[in-house]
Amino acid sequence: INKLPLKLYSHQQKTLQIHLQPQALVNASHIMHDSRVEILNPHLHIPTLPQNPNFPIPMTLKRARPYTPPHLNNRDHLPI
Repeated sequence: INKLPLKLYSHQQKTLQIHLQPQALVNASHIMHDSRVEILNPHLHIPTLPQNPNFPIPMTLKRARPYTPPHLNNRDHLPI
């Protein structure tokens, strides 16, 4: 998903979600988003996971920024 081009029309971070279905062909157009996010390549194929997931996967989207050292980009509060 790192190669998925997105455009964010907000200064706040957004949480997107995709619901993967077992053995389904998933494209970027399946990502649930609001009007402040534009998916620039909705036909991009998202690989299917081998364990047949059937649950939502949240994704955090925020504005791009220059390189940040890991100790300044610490997000320990997020679950694995």
